[in-house]
Amino acid sequence: MAREILRDGPKAENRPTHDLESLFYVLLWICSNYSGPNNAVREDKKRKNMPIMMWVDTVLTLDQISDTKAGHISSEEYFTKRVLNHYAPYFQDLKACSNELRCLFTASDTDVTHDAMLVILRRCLLQLKPEYDSEGQNDYTDDEEDMEIEEQDDEENEAEVADEDMEIQEDGDEENQEEEEEEEEEEEDSDDGMIIAQSGLGLNLRPLRFLPYTKVTRVPPRAAITTYPIGRARSSSPCPQYAHA
Repeated sequence: MAREILRDGPKAENRPTHDLESLFYVLLWICSNYSGPNNAVREDKKRKNMPIMMWVDTVLTLDQISDTKAGHISSEEYFTKRVLNHYAPYFQDLKACSNELRCLFTASDTDVTHDAMLVILRRCLLQLKPEYDSEGQNDYTDDEEDMEIEEQDDEENEAEVADEDMEIQEDGDEENQEEEEEEEEEEEDSDDGMIIAQSGLGLNLRPLRFLPYTKVTRVPPRAAITTYPIGRARSSSPCPQYAHA
């Protein structure tokens, strides 16, 4: 379990870096307590006295276990003395990898990422020697070939994702272009309609003619009406005392 989780308990916010730290401790535990694959537990008596066994001491509090772990991985010197020197012979080739992983969790307070951990594990995998069974057959497929295939698959997947993104972007651009063209066509149709309407108005309407402006004087019925041809077109007047002939 990660040191922060042990120390703070339920108050701690569980983050991916805590899971990666727990995985790191599982690796250390396996290399120290097992003699090889297939759950082969070490049978030597010294195993019970290893410093790493303090991590599961039921007498210590969780805070004390957290401090113990922090002390064991605090420096390369302490880590070598309290952990690496107790690795089973079968796991000796994992010492360098374990120390690199230790640096991830002690170099700074920054959260460790999956990618950072995978880089170290993959590099370690390429450096390991292939194993052979009792008949001299290779137990595993060539590691370098596996890594190359995996990298090629990753590159192909990235290329496919990039192509899909490009297609989506191109489709989006085409749709936007079509929408813009449709809008332009609608604007042109609207302008054409205005021109046609204006032309129609010009063709259907007779030219405006100027009407005489007539002033009506409110006098007895037989009074004369005086007209003034002042050249204004017929329009409604805002003044009530004027009327138009």
